[in-house]
Amino acid sequence: NDIVLSPAKVELSLESGTEAVQYLDVTNRMGQDAVFSFDIEDFAPSGDSRGGVILDKTVDGLESSLKKYLSVNPQSLILSHGQQAHVPVTIRLPKKIIPGGLYGVVLVSGIPLRNEPSSTKIITRLGSMFFVKVNGPLNQSGVIESVSFHNDKIEIIFKNSGDIYLNPYGIINVYDYYSKKLVGKIDIDPWFVLPRSTRSRIITVGDLAAGKYTAEILLNSGYSDILDRRDLDITISSYAEKRPHRFLVF
Repeated sequence: NDIVLSPAKVELSLESGTEAVQYLDVTNRMGQDAVFSFDIEDFAPSGDSRGGVILDKTVDGLESSLKKYLSVNPQSLILSHGQQAHVPVTIRLPKKIIPGGLYGVVLVSGIPLRNEPSSTKIITRLGSMFFVKVNGPLNQSGVIESVSFHNDKIEIIFKNSGDIYLNPYGIINVYDYYSKKLVGKIDIDPWFVLPRSTRSRIITVGDLAAGKYTAEILLNSGYSDILDRRDLDITISSYAEKRPHRFLVF
């Protein structure tokens, strides 16, 4: 009783005045025939550390707007249950456009063709995020702003002070506080941080015995292989939430 959209994230590097086509795969798993429509919106920093917010209307003077350069054809179609569509999204950049980042989202809405007369109209909606880098001279700058530990979770706040989005990623090495022995590693998968904004990442520390540890946070800023490091002393209580997946214990 849902729909599948892939990819969820598209990243492209383009020259000004060029065109590219990216295909989205939409699969109907709603159990019946449904009409699918496609809308395009911009997204921008949310103003807090959550990441980005979809703008449901055009914002004048938004330099990072990708909406005006994206088009989807067809704008709507009907799919039977189990059927998949390969939908082209075209990006056309003008010749006179400054280097930097453009951000938009293609929203796909699925509505069953046959709703029960007395039932609520159900609309399933998903989005594919587009990150387009217009090549040219760019200022790339990002660092860990702070790290903290609360309720058996490490929070990393990353600040992007540059002109283009970044995908920081890294690893957390966990050492016994007293013996300094390495006892585990946690992968930090890439997450996007829009320019001139901050974004937090919450990571659960599980499957560790109660005790005191030192977490060595090694984060690649997502450009030029620049590595940022922070050390954080953490204490795991006997009631730590057990999350063994994606935690490698030695």
